[in-house]
Amino acid sequence: IGSVIVNRNIPSYLAPEDLAKAAEGVIDADAVRAGLTKAGITLSEDDFAGLLTETIQHATRIAARAESAEQLAELDVARLDLPAIADGVDLGSLYELAEELAQQGVR
Repeated sequence: IGSVIVNRNIPSYLAPEDLAKAAEGVIDADAVRAGLTKAGITLSEDDFAGLLTETIQHATRIAARAESAEQLAELDVARLDLPAIADGVDLGSLYELAEELAQQGVR
C-alpha cells in the first residue's frame, strides 16, 4: 500500500468526554437546552430533537473514524486527510483538495 486517503475528514465539535457519551446515545438534553437558551437560541421541539439526533450521529462518525485511524496506524502506511466539502464538488473545491494534498507532501 502506498498511501491511504481519508476522505471527508470532519472535525470533532465536542469535548472528548462528551463525544464518548454522545456516541453511546447519552446526551444531557437539559444542559444543551440551557446552553442554547443562554446563547439566545430558541428551537422548536422537533428541531431540538433533530439537533440531538445529529449530535449522536456526528459522535458516532467521529468514534468510527478514530477506530479506523488506530487500525491504519498499525499498518504503518502514509495517511492523507481530505476535508469534507459541504456544498458539492466544483472546480474551486477540486483546487482546495489538491492544495490539501500538496500541503501533505503529494506532488
